[in-house]
Amino acid sequence: MVKIYPFLKTIEFAVRWGEDRRIYLNGREIFEYEKIFAPILNSGDMTFEYPLEAVELESGFETLKL
Repeated sequence: MVKIYPFLKTIEFAVRWGEDRRIYLNGREIFEYEKIFAPILNSGDMTFEYPLEAVELESGFETLKL
């Protein structure tokens, strides 16, 4: 699934689908060893997971939490 913004900016969304809740991105199943950074849509309850949510970045002035 892709959301298209003005000026052709896009954001990819992965989808958690099926009984076994596998993750698909751009129509392809993601393997267990792959890491993705796109938001994941849970098809059952239509909520999002954000894989980078718990990552903390350090800048020169402060610690930023995504």
